[in-house]
Amino acid sequence: PNTVWGSNILNDKLEISNGLIGYNSFSLSVHNPLRKPGLVVLNQNYHQLWKAKIKREGIEIIPVNDGLMGVIIPGLYSGQLWFEFDSPNTRLMVWVSGSAYLVLGLLLLFSFKNQLFQHSILKRKL
Repeated sequence: PNTVWGSNILNDKLEISNGLIGYNSFSLSVHNPLRKPGLVVLNQNYHQLWKAKIKREGIEIIPVNDGLMGVIIPGLYSGQLWFEFDSPNTRLMVWVSGSAYLVLGLLLLFSFKNQLFQHSILKRKL
């Protein structure tokens, strides 16, 4: 999963190297020595919240099929290609999940503390 391919459909000289996989992001070096464009295909499901950039400018992401997305690399380009997925709902869900774990942890802690307290009272009575 999450593999990057160059495709010789448009340009068989396209070179890809130094791929890095991050949390909801990918970056790689791309070298297109020809004047004609090249196609980089990423083994990642297409979603409209994915963004791609070259030269710090956004470029269009193309759904290649149900399981792949790609971008057109302009001719004579050599540099970095970035993919990033950013959803405001993802950040919200991280906070909601973290808060739920915190509440659950506190409930378990107080429950355990009450059991120890009750156990010590019973020992004193015996």
